[in-house]
Amino acid sequence: MDDQHKPEWIKVDEWDFVEYVDSLLRSQEAVDLEFKTARAGFPNSVWETYSSFANTDGGTIVLGIKEKNGALFVEGLLPEQIVSYRQIICNQLNNPDCVNVNLLTDKNIQEVDYRGKSLLLIYVPRASRSQRPVYLTRNPLNGHTYKRNNEGDYKCTDTEVRRMIADADEEHPRDSRILCNYSMEDIDLDSLKQYRLLLSSRQPDHPWLTLDDMAFLRKKDLQNGILSYRRQKTGQQLFIKWEKPMQEIIDRYDTQGSPYLLPIIRDMEVDGRKQYKKTAHLVNQKLKKLGMRLGLSIPLTTYVARHAWASIAKSKNISLSVISEAMGHDSENTTRIYLASLDTSLVDKANSLILKSL
Repeated sequence: MDDQHKPEWIKVDEWDFVEYVDSLLRSQEAVDLEFKTARAGFPNSVWETYSSFANTDGGTIVLGIKEKNGALFVEGLLPEQIVSYRQIICNQLNNPDCVNVNLLTDKNIQEVDYRGKSLLLIYVPRASRSQRPVYLTRNPLNGHTYKRNNEGDYKCTDTEVRRMIADADEEHPRDSRILCNYSMEDIDLDSLKQYRLLLSSRQPDHPWLTLDDMAFLRKKDLQNGILSYRRQKTGQQLFIKWEKPMQEIIDRYDTQGSPYLLPIIRDMEVDGRKQYKKTAHLVNQKLKKLGMRLGLSIPLTTYVARHAWASIAKSKNISLSVISEAMGHDSENTTRIYLASLDTSLVDKANSLILKSL
């Protein structure tokens, strides 16, 4: 797959793409992913998923993969089907009797090669507040509007639809108005923490709770040898001395034209959370393979570096308060619990001695 046919929202080479699809097949469908068989014809259910992705957080529809008895099989599509389906999508997107809003451009519809079989990928971006609801036919009510959850596409109630319509009123927005001359210093951090705790209890898998600080570091955050940023999870302001090994990592990558220090968020027109999740998924897949080759007893992930730093700092008798600040924890008690969960060697040794004495 050459660069000009590569989907712009997937910045990986062909080998990475194959591995990416392999991992998706192993995990089956996710909230932002939908596989559909299309060998016997274009599936009309595409538009229900189009509506649900557009009204939620966006996602990717993959045509050419069949689900049977809980397993997924790559059927692929014929060349003439690829041409035909592209035309069908184009025609129906511009037909108000089918769907009310066209969110797609040519780059959102891509033919990709997966192990010698052709698939058609349709990336559906999240609709803007003013564009929602995205619905089928000319009537948004009576079950023609969809959203997405862990179970798949579901029909919105008329109450949900009316709420989206009210939120789309640009003349009287509810919470989309940008407040000028305000910054993070004006936010009550205790209230922010309470909100995050409430969100984590109700939606533990919400992407806001898994954002990685490193992915969103901006070049402007680095000034005079000091990196300053706020933690995504806590809002805590941190100031870190910029060390030579950090700069060596940055120098390995070409981020010219990007406001970010690292090449994780590449496309400013695509949701940064999705780009981060895809990159983290690919990195952890490769780290896992590397760990297996090295014969490690535990899966190698990006979290291992964080755990290792904390463990080494503890073994060097670095004070708990310093480790807590470096880890970005809210309290030393959190750090104490965290370190205790990492170091189980003494307990393991005690268990071994007891078992040998039996």
